[in-house]
Amino acid sequence: MLRPCFNDVTAAWPAYLQYSAAANGAVQNGLSFTVNDALLELHGQRRLKMEFNPVVEKLFGHREKIEALARFKLRELIRVGFIEFATDTSVEHTTAALSALADFCLGTLRAWHADGEPFAIISLGKLGGGELNFSSDIDIMFIYAHRAGADEFAEQEHYHRLGEKLARDLSTNTVSGQLYRVDLRLRPEGDKGAVARSVNSYEAYYAAYGEMWERLALLKARCSAGDAETYYEFDQMRLAFCYARNLLPEAVAEIPRLKERTEREIVGADGLHTHVKLGIGGIRDIEFFVNANQLLLGARNATLQSGQTLRVVEAMASLNLITVGEATVLRDGYLFWRRLEHRLQMLEHRQTHLLPPVNSELLDQIARSLDFTDGAALWQTQLAWREKIRAIYDSFFDPLRKAKPADRDYRLDFCRDPEQARRNWRSLGGAEGFNTGKRTEHAFNRLAPLLHGRLRQLARPDLALAKFTAFVGVYGSRSLLFESLAASPKALEVLLTIFDCSQYLAEALMVSPEVFEETARADLDALHDAAGYREDYAPMAGAGRELPALRLFKRQQMVRLLIRRILCLAEQKDLQLEFTNLADFCLQVVLEQLGADGELAVIGLGKHGGQELWFGSDLDVLILGAADGHARELAKAMKERTPQGSLFDLDTRLRPYGEGALAHGVERYVEYYRDHAQLWEIQALGKARHAAGNRALGDEFFAKLLPVWRARCQSPDLKADRLAMRQRILEGRCKSGHPALEFKTGAGGTVDVEFAVQYWQMKRGVFEPNTFKALTLLAAEQPAAALALTEGYTYLRRLESTLRVDDNQGHSHLPADADARACLGKLMGCATLPAFDAQVAEVRRRVRAAFDEFFHTVD
Repeated sequence: MLRPCFNDVTAAWPAYLQYSAAANGAVQNGLSFTVNDALLELHGQRRLKMEFNPVVEKLFGHREKIEALARFKLRELIRVGFIEFATDTSVEHTTAALSALADFCLGTLRAWHADGEPFAIISLGKLGGGELNFSSDIDIMFIYAHRAGADEFAEQEHYHRLGEKLARDLSTNTVSGQLYRVDLRLRPEGDKGAVARSVNSYEAYYAAYGEMWERLALLKARCSAGDAETYYEFDQMRLAFCYARNLLPEAVAEIPRLKERTEREIVGADGLHTHVKLGIGGIRDIEFFVNANQLLLGARNATLQSGQTLRVVEAMASLNLITVGEATVLRDGYLFWRRLEHRLQMLEHRQTHLLPPVNSELLDQIARSLDFTDGAALWQTQLAWREKIRAIYDSFFDPLRKAKPADRDYRLDFCRDPEQARRNWRSLGGAEGFNTGKRTEHAFNRLAPLLHGRLRQLARPDLALAKFTAFVGVYGSRSLLFESLAASPKALEVLLTIFDCSQYLAEALMVSPEVFEETARADLDALHDAAGYREDYAPMAGAGRELPALRLFKRQQMVRLLIRRILCLAEQKDLQLEFTNLADFCLQVVLEQLGADGELAVIGLGKHGGQELWFGSDLDVLILGAADGHARELAKAMKERTPQGSLFDLDTRLRPYGEGALAHGVERYVEYYRDHAQLWEIQALGKARHAAGNRALGDEFFAKLLPVWRARCQSPDLKADRLAMRQRILEGRCKSGHPALEFKTGAGGTVDVEFAVQYWQMKRGVFEPNTFKALTLLAAEQPAAALALTEGYTYLRRLESTLRVDDNQGHSHLPADADARACLGKLMGCATLPAFDAQVAEVRRRVRAAFDEFFHTVD
């Protein structure tokens, strides 16, 4: 419907030519219009294509096509301008038409250059929100989807050149002017960044480095042209980044600071009440108010996840986030500013937001076009809108401005070296010469109380804080790490506990920090057997890199097992079974890699055979077969130290005579154990188990060796020999010089348990390699002794495993240093050193008593 001041379209057209610089110039340059009611039709994409395609089909040169598209765009711009000027059409219809026109131009260019490719043009700002002005530049980014198997470097170069071509076409000067002024500076890294990026590249950048202003920009991101599937992948990443569930109110306090800096440095005092967009109570005040609420509440309210300002205002009102009166002010104020902005830009045909002086003829002209009596009336109205809008803006942001920054002066006097701990703490938060952004600062403020509280609970808080600080330094993105840990306190607990109890794994995570994140995402509940390990390993394996991948996989699984231990997801004996399964799997993969899995079989002995391995264990093995060369290659590959770590050391000293060939045939073993082995070797054979390689060869070994083992166990000297052997160990292996510290070989140590239960197995002919299972069998005959030995063995193995986890080395005695022993005690749940020493002594006393009673009664 025409505005009342015009009788018909032909009467409105001359007035429009006088008012619109673009229309006047275009007509003077020969762009003709049929002035009738058809001029009042707003065109969507489909109609635009119908009108333009017949024109461009007759053209062949690229320059001709650009000229035609620019001429067509100008014609449509004048049509939309005339409708805006001459009718009562809504602002929303005008901005939607202008945005559709821009989308059409972008889509046309993309079709000329990249039809059918996984490439899309993302619009931001006013175009992204479908709210384009008459003289807006367009904020855009270029994205593409990486194609499986494609060369990433060549792909990046291709799409970089494609983006440059599109930007060049959009900015080309033609007889009808440029299509659009293009702003690519909102892309990652601005002018220094790649013109086009893959979806994965965008995701990595925003996760690690995205700041608040980039969240604000992406709120309005939309696909203007291109591949829908590619954009869908991008949009899923965008939604997660913009609408983060763990965003704190203090994070959006940065928004009013951005606005204040803009008013001070760009607008200036003279423009605060004349700048339609950036001045007090202008368009940007409304947008920032809306955006802040989107960022804080959008994750829980999907209706706020829109790039259109007025749609979000409506959603906020329906959610009772604002009053009906506030919604009316924001909606009507926004429409007022946008219509005024259109008039300014139509009049001068350039991007401007400054009102003319209050008493100027130019302001009077603008006012009359908006149905005000004169410029003074318009001036007073815009001042009133500024006051109302700024009041709403201030009511939201003032509490955030006045909020005190988080208290970062955390006391660290519970650390052994508080001053060094304070230096590490300050470096995390950005002091001590570290340059961190606002996102990092906000993230650390949220993490700090969780971090401080957890450190207080650790046995070695100094060490854990130092390792955590080093880990942050190599991780890559402090803000991402801090946000992730603040959102997942359990992950923080696990990470700090690793640093507290395992220097070995802490150092491994410094080399490969991604291992923690990958492992934390894995299935932590399942107990892995060889098949489970093979399934997890399959994606890492590849031709020519099996051993490096296997070493890295082993390290990942060690982290996984430690996390399972920290979270109490399994008992120690089940973790030892899993660790043994991991060793068996590594042996099997290396045998397969050597092509020897059909020639050799590996028999585990000791803790390996008993499925009781843990950190710091080597593998006691016998190797069956005739391929001694392959056996030596196996030992070398398992032991080799590389940047990816190592697998397991093989201890082959339990083979016949402890020297010579590593691999022997089954008959050689039968002969040795039947005719030459000492009783301690027969005892060791009782822990034998097929671990890897040729299963038939292993079955033959046990079929022929078990009768030999049982026959040798009937020696009349068995008890005396075993007690004498135990006494020699007791007297000869006190490495610390302090018997009270010898929890393994000392009186009441783990060796007492093993000698007792293995003696019973030999005496009764019970072949069971696993100590816990053997103790269960013993309980049927000796329930009291079995209970005491089981409880003691469980405690002592947990104590040993705690020491082994720290440095991945074997341990047989407690630390002599009192402070180190006190820390160990805390890891074992004892608050003080005397309590820990007393606990260990009591466990060992009970084990020794059971051992003595056992050998006295069992014959």
